[in-house]
Amino acid sequence: MKPDPTEKPAGLVSNRIVWAAGLALLALTGVIAWLAQSFPYEKTPGRPIVEVVWVSWIASAVSLIALYAGLRVQGKRKSLVGLVILMGIAMRIVLVFSNPILEVDFYRYLWDGIAANNGVAPYKFSPDAVLRSPIDDPELKTLQAEVAQNQAAHTIVSRVHFEQYTTLYPPVSQAVFRNTTALIPDDASVATHIAMLKLVLVLFDVGVVGCLLWMLLILEKHPAWLIAYAWNPLVLKEIANGGHLDSIAIFFMAAGIAVFLWGAKRIEVRAGDQSTDLRSRMPIMAVVVSAALMAMGVGAKLFPVIVLPAMFVYIWAQQDRKGSLAFAAVCCLVTAAVMWPMINPENRSQTVPVTTIEDTLEHAPAKTAGLEVFMTQWRMNDAIFSGVYQNVEPDWGEHGPAWCVFVPNETRQNWTRALADVKLALADVNPAFLIARLATVALFAAF
Repeated sequence: MKPDPTEKPAGLVSNRIVWAAGLALLALTGVIAWLAQSFPYEKTPGRPIVEVVWVSWIASAVSLIALYAGLRVQGKRKSLVGLVILMGIAMRIVLVFSNPILEVDFYRYLWDGIAANNGVAPYKFSPDAVLRSPIDDPELKTLQAEVAQNQAAHTIVSRVHFEQYTTLYPPVSQAVFRNTTALIPDDASVATHIAMLKLVLVLFDVGVVGCLLWMLLILEKHPAWLIAYAWNPLVLKEIANGGHLDSIAIFFMAAGIAVFLWGAKRIEVRAGDQSTDLRSRMPIMAVVVSAALMAMGVGAKLFPVIVLPAMFVYIWAQQDRKGSLAFAAVCCLVTAAVMWPMINPENRSQTVPVTTIEDTLEHAPAKTAGLEVFMTQWRMNDAIFSGVYQNVEPDWGEHGPAWCVFVPNETRQNWTRALADVKLALADVNPAFLIARLATVALFAAF
């Protein structure tokens, strides 16, 4: 590589550091893929969890060094972008074909796709019902026949976590699961199913990298900031290795924000044009397309909704009332359209009896709908949630050590007793859990 005569010596050194860091990260990614061989589905003793953590820490330090050095590169920015993208893709490919490390969520994704490809909404029957229910339902029998005929499908449904509940993943992600499993031959192994799914999720992840690059160009920021995501060891592990669906929602959210920033940049350009008296407004195309993309993100996983209020307020603040209302309308309409399969009464969860090992019937859980259980029983942002919950739940000492309790137990008893006396639709929910959930939602809303 010949030196660039226009680049200062400090920039040349930084460029070489980025190259070295990229190669080091690729090697460390290979080490993680090698360690992943010791993480089969079955729990085995001696798994190198500590070693994986140490290698990940080292990789994180190297990526930060690469980011620092990359931001000091002045010339050859196009070649820097090419290096970041190519190395990022190479790292992801290495991990796609490795054993997932301490992850099982992808079995649910694969089973949802198999169910949908058999013409059954994945929101209807839990994996437990498919494996153990004797009832005579045509759709359930279809799934049971698929499991009986396809060894890979049987293995996948048997490995689904929280098998007593139906899926909670929204329809846009379900469309990805369905189309991915449709591409996989019926006689393919479980490992092939997993690798194919991870490959598709990595394609969305690479799309995120492209969207971030577009944002950096729009904002006229240094392209080396792309390293913060493209070479992020946590992103690599969770998507390319762990097979998490978040890359789908992140892609649509990043694309929506990129289009939105493009439209906002147009406002600045028009406002700076002294030859026109037109009031600066975001192009309606940017408003509609960004709103639709953000709604698709919500339809993949709900978290992109957190960005929508800020986008709406920005358009409103530009004295563009029609644009802001159009943004809100498109968001609502597209979200309702893509979420319809999930809220369609015909697809609601079916609670059916299951058989035990002794071939006797037992009742399924009172609630089998995954989304309902998730919203009423799951803990999110647990560091904050636990801090609130421990100061609400009475007699915490009976449940284990608490690390941040400062509210007297008598006060906690009074709070939960008062809430338990209120006849609510969620009356069967643990009062302490409900208070903690409301408190964390309030904190989130304030943020």
